[in-house]
Amino acid sequence: MTKFTNFFAKLISIVLGILILLNISSIIANDKIALLLTKNPNNTTSQLLVYSLIALGGILMVVGIMALFKLINKLSDKGLTILAIVLIAIYGITTIANIFLFPTIPSSDSFYVQDYAIKMARGDINIIDGNDNYFGKYSNNNAVVLILYYLFKAFFFVGQDNLLWVGRIFNSLCIIGATVLFYFAIVKFTGKKVTATKFLLLSVLLPSVQFSSSWVYTATICMPFIGGIFLCGANLIKATTRKSIIINSVIIGVLSIVGYKVRPVVIFISLAGIICMFFWAFKDKKKLLKSALSLAICAVVACTSFLVCKGIDNHYYTGSNKQFPITHWIAMSLKGDGAYDLQYKNKHEAMNSTEEINKDSIKDIKNTLNSYTPLTLFKHQYEKSSLMWSEGSVGYYTRQKGINTYRSFNDYICGPKKHMLIMYCQMLWLAFN
Repeated sequence: MTKFTNFFAKLISIVLGILILLNISSIIANDKIALLLTKNPNNTTSQLLVYSLIALGGILMVVGIMALFKLINKLSDKGLTILAIVLIAIYGITTIANIFLFPTIPSSDSFYVQDYAIKMARGDINIIDGNDNYFGKYSNNNAVVLILYYLFKAFFFVGQDNLLWVGRIFNSLCIIGATVLFYFAIVKFTGKKVTATKFLLLSVLLPSVQFSSSWVYTATICMPFIGGIFLCGANLIKATTRKSIIINSVIIGVLSIVGYKVRPVVIFISLAGIICMFFWAFKDKKKLLKSALSLAICAVVACTSFLVCKGIDNHYYTGSNKQFPITHWIAMSLKGDGAYDLQYKNKHEAMNSTEEINKDSIKDIKNTLNSYTPLTLFKHQYEKSSLMWSEGSVGYYTRQKGINTYRSFNDYICGPKKHMLIMYCQMLWLAFN
């Protein structure tokens, strides 16, 4: 079994190494960033200059970060605590400040979920209508609507009518809270406060997430669920009492399902935890029993949470016969670079039922996979990975387009002079890899 785990560990290391190298290359040679930073999109020399600057800047960033890490290594336990508090404060201030400096007017998905939640909180409507043009297709956003609805309703009840600001503050707290949860999870998991402090430093240095605090949507609201699962998972590994095992297992079960309903990506950290638990426990009978107890509790609580969430959803959602099934998104993700395809969406929107959409999606999935050779499949995965992970700014500036307050420095953050900040984010993202 030891040989198997060693082989598996080496295999994972090789795969991750390849993926990191591919990601590094896509960060440096990012056409989108190059076109954004050069006035003439046909000027190959200018694009090569951008690629070179990103590579050089990334190297310099690595040197700078390593120097800062050496200074952190020298701090005492008290010094690390003080620095952690300062970094969390800076992170929190920049996140909260963003919603006042860049109060984005909701658009796209962020608009639809907030608009519906506000209408429900004010009593204009009391259901999520499956005949609605948006929620008839995207019922996956029902959970975030209901979370915002309950939040808005509480504030509306006490006389707070500016619910957009409530949403922005809540979103900011989700971002800040998740970072704090990650910090404590790393401390618990590694037993090293110095490692967690380094994480906080990197979080402060990259402003992309903080600059998204005005854009209220699942991408940020799901973050505390991930942080909570990570922290409870770390607690489980260190747990010495049955009470601790039960409490953390229950919390993981609830957060996994509710978080999945908010944004499906949350479930992956739970699945990763199960895989890690298997390799952590299989050689030790005591650990194996501990893991079995934890998994059993998680499974029972997760099933119960799923049924409760389903019941709540059925209570508020009228249902729709034209929902986009998960196969729709899988089929879309297999094409080209996996980006959102408006034509494909329009094709399925014109169909008569979810069943028809599902059949067509499955057919497209089979046809696409059959058309791939190992080389073209690798090319697809590279392009898809490049699209997902190669932009250090994570497109924050696209979420700040609807700013309703103009200030001169807006130009340097999300306006026509944002190039330096985007270049900085790209260099830092490269250094992180």
